[in-house]
Amino acid sequence: MRANNNFLIRQENMKKILFIATIALLGVTACRKTNNPETPNPINNNFSVSVEAKNNQLNLLAGEDTATILISITSSVQTSTYTLVASDTTIYNNTILPNNTIISNAKPRVTYMIGYTSKVSNPTKVLTFTVTDNNGNQELQNITFNIRTGFVANVYPTSPSVYFGGIDSLVVNIKTAPNISGNYRIQFNSDTVYYQSLQYDPSVIIILNNGATDTLIYKALTTPFNARQNQLDYRVLLSTMTDNPQVGSTTINLLNNSFDAIITPLQNIIYKGFGDTVTIAIANIANQNTTYSLKIDSPFIYKGMAYTGGSRVMLQNIRGNNGLDSVIFQGKNLGGLNPTCTITNSLPDSNITRETGKLQLTVGGITLVSPADGATNQPIQPIFVWNNTNPQTTSYKVYYGTNQNSLVQDLKNYTVSTNLSDTIRISPDDGTTSPYLSYGTQYYWKVVGINASGARVDSASSSFTVRNALNLNTVRYQPGIAVYNDSLYVVGGSNSNGSNYFNSVEVFSTATGWRTATQTLNTPRAGFGLTVYNNSLYAVGGGTNSTSILSSVETFSPANGWQTAAQSLNKTISGLGLTLYKDTLFAIGGASDNFTILNSIETYTGGAWINSSASLITARHGFGIATANNKIYVVGGSASAATNVPLNTVEVYNGTNWAYTQPMNTERAFLGLATYKNKLYAAGGLSPGALYTNTMEIFDGTNWRYATPMPTPRFGFGFTEYNGLLYAVGGYYNNTTLSIVEIYNPATNQWQ
Repeated sequence: MRANNNFLIRQENMKKILFIATIALLGVTACRKTNNPETPNPINNNFSVSVEAKNNQLNLLAGEDTATILISITSSVQTSTYTLVASDTTIYNNTILPNNTIISNAKPRVTYMIGYTSKVSNPTKVLTFTVTDNNGNQELQNITFNIRTGFVANVYPTSPSVYFGGIDSLVVNIKTAPNISGNYRIQFNSDTVYYQSLQYDPSVIIILNNGATDTLIYKALTTPFNARQNQLDYRVLLSTMTDNPQVGSTTINLLNNSFDAIITPLQNIIYKGFGDTVTIAIANIANQNTTYSLKIDSPFIYKGMAYTGGSRVMLQNIRGNNGLDSVIFQGKNLGGLNPTCTITNSLPDSNITRETGKLQLTVGGITLVSPADGATNQPIQPIFVWNNTNPQTTSYKVYYGTNQNSLVQDLKNYTVSTNLSDTIRISPDDGTTSPYLSYGTQYYWKVVGINASGARVDSASSSFTVRNALNLNTVRYQPGIAVYNDSLYVVGGSNSNGSNYFNSVEVFSTATGWRTATQTLNTPRAGFGLTVYNNSLYAVGGGTNSTSILSSVETFSPANGWQTAAQSLNKTISGLGLTLYKDTLFAIGGASDNFTILNSIETYTGGAWINSSASLITARHGFGIATANNKIYVVGGSASAATNVPLNTVEVYNGTNWAYTQPMNTERAFLGLATYKNKLYAAGGLSPGALYTNTMEIFDGTNWRYATPMPTPRFGFGFTEYNGLLYAVGGYYNNTTLSIVEIYNPATNQWQ
């Protein structure tokens, strides 16, 4: 016999022995058969043993599947007695096979069928068989099985579920696999569990039905429930086994109260103010045998009775039927309101049982329309538009500013229009100075409604951002300005003290903004006339320094650039007016050598400049000139180069004679004058006392009326219409030459 107990038994005749074993197996496992490879059988042994699973059944469900093992003994003797020992319980002829089983062999080869069932849930099970003959020789053989667990138990809910506490309950479903002979047990780690109407504490193991969906009711009677863990742990195992539990947990989403109170409406509710009411619905207080109390921090009405803010009332109990209780909110003389509602469970032992909601009310019934919330690229003088639904409103106040929590009141109270909607701009229309907004800045605004007794309600606040500044690249005083080839041309000008006169040109289009042109004047000049004639720009007269006055004329076209014309004015003239009237250029008035103020007129039709027989009634320079309604208008200016006392008189030329017409409301020199739809717009200039002005007047052919003033007072600036908007460009203000460009919209009477 070899040291490793492998042996052969030599016999005369080979006999076969058949063992039949049937085993019940719990769990689910897999197995494989292996012969012991360590040492071959000795040549002189009289027998050999082989072990294999019938049909190669090596994967077993623990405690459920039966494996049939074929044990074959091949012997050289005809008759012998063998002893069989198995390392785990096996069955032979429906009887548990004891150790040291005596087996008789009457044939040279015999096969026994042994049944085997694994009682463990180890993933691998090695079963060993030892055969010993009469002489003590042994043969050792192994077979290996793969074992899997004998059941699957699913506990629901496996995703978060809501549990409200109190006497509320959570249904837990247990689904077990139907492939097991025996019942299951379940044990929870938490509070009271109900199963088939019986109450169990966490230490009790509950026997479940086999192979079906079972239901347990989980409840927690103690409070506060949320002080404990919000995880429900469990373990499920076979009632006949202890070493293969199915363990898991289900999470319960615990509210910080013992009920669910939905307070509606929660947002976008309009409260019109001045005693208006809003109904608050209280719903879905479910699964509670108790009452609730409500507290609102503002006045309210419940069941016909009025309560002050902070009062508490008892609500109806609504249990599981989506019922409704309601409270009527009533506000008085409130500015900015979002009342808080607090609902409390009245159970004495429920110390964390409140549901709080905040009503988002748009108070006052005032809806802000424009500028829209978050709007960008807005003008420096926005138009504020809002709607109101409360007929008790008698007036408004507008508040705006860069700090949402510290808005500034506008200068004026606004009267309510008949349809309760208003269009308001920051600057009043009475011509007085008022604030303008800053470029590139975010602002907030709101509207306050006021009733006859002085009570107020506030709208919500809204934000917008003002457009970025649209300035010249160079500061310019008394530049020429004209629209040519669908672009705005700003030509020449000087700096503030007259020490530097410019020949540069800037061109603007809405698509590209400002650019500096590469083609420049031949002679720097300021205080000259600029207009379009015969598809070219004409720059006429002006000054080239503080003492030199020009008579020269330059023309421009993109093909030819700037060229000095062959024909000059008959006089040197600065501060003149230049306009095109009935295909003729008119150079009117201005100041000549020695600063003589002129009333003379020169005309040009393509040849030499001709002195006109018609002249202004009043000699003047620094005036505005425009053509409208088939007439030439000369507006304001000054009759003295020494004092520059401004004029408000207006002269009109009908093609034959000059005559006075309705004067402006304000005297102006070095003003800006533009036309739009046959109306004159006179803006800025020097007013009496050499004061800068930003006021603007509109002349409709009969009367002058004030319009919204410019944001920046100035004189000596360019002013013209381009694409339906009036552009105020450059000029002089407060000892500073300007590059500022401000834009006026005649359609809205609004500076942008």
